[in-house]
Amino acid sequence: MKKLFLLFALFILFPLGCERFAKKEEVKDAAVTTDKTVVARVNGRPVYKEDLRNRPLETVIDYEVLYEAGLKKGLDKKVASAVEEYEKRLIVNMVQRDIASNLPKGDVVSEEEIMEYYNNNKFKYALLGIKEITVEDKELAQEVHKKALSGEDFDKIAADYSKSGKNVKVDTSRFNRKYNNRFAKLEIDTVSEIIEDGNTFKILKITEVKEIPFDKVKQAVKYTLSAEKKAQAIHEYVEKVKNENNIKVEIIEENK
Repeated sequence: MKKLFLLFALFILFPLGCERFAKKEEVKDAAVTTDKTVVARVNGRPVYKEDLRNRPLETVIDYEVLYEAGLKKGLDKKVASAVEEYEKRLIVNMVQRDIASNLPKGDVVSEEEIMEYYNNNKFKYALLGIKEITVEDKELAQEVHKKALSGEDFDKIAADYSKSGKNVKVDTSRFNRKYNNRFAKLEIDTVSEIIEDGNTFKILKITEVKEIPFDKVKQAVKYTLSAEKKAQAIHEYVEKVKNENNIKVEIIEENK
C-alpha cells in the first residue's frame, strides 16, 4: 500500500512540479510574460498548449480541476511529507551515484578477496535439509525444544504429543538456504532456537548439508563484496562531510 501511495504521489506531483512553476510566477507577478500559447484557464490559471504533451485538452483540464478539488480538501498538506521524503530520496540517490562513479574502474574485488570471503562464509551458501516442528503454544514449544536438544526424534515427539490431543506438526524441506542464519553451526542434527512465526512457534533441525562449490557462487560473492565496498565508500564520504561542515549528529536512546 505504501508503494502504491508513493507511485500515486509521483504520478500526480512530478508533472505538477514541472508545470506549476510558471503558473505560480505568473500569479506573483502579473507583468511576467511567456511565449507559450494559452489554450484554457482553470480558476484563472492558464493551461498552455506546449504543456499538453500530446494529451487531449479535456484530460489536462480534468487533471487541473481534480487538483483544485484536492486543494480545497487540504490534501496538499497531507501529501507534503510524502513529497519531501521523495525529494530527499532523489537527492540522496544522486549523491550516492556520484560517489559510486568516483570509485576505481574495473574489478574492485580481487580473486583473493573473493576466495577468502567464501571460505569464511560457506554457511551462507550451503543448502540445508530441514526438519521442523510447529506448535501453536509457547510453553509447549519450550517443552518440545528441550526434547529436541536432548536428541529425541522429531517424529516421535510429534507422535507422543498428538496422542494427548495436542497439535504438533512435523514438516521436512530439502536443499534451500531459507534458515541458514538460524543455526550457530551448519552440522547435521544441529537444533535451532525457538522461532516465533506469526501465531506459531517452530523448532528446526538440520538433516542434510550440501555445500555449493566455489565456482557456482563466485559471482554472488563478488557482488556482495563490491556492494560492501560501495557502502564503505559512502560511509567514508558521510564522515568527511560531517567533519568538513561541522554537522552534529545526536543519537537519542529510548528510555527503557
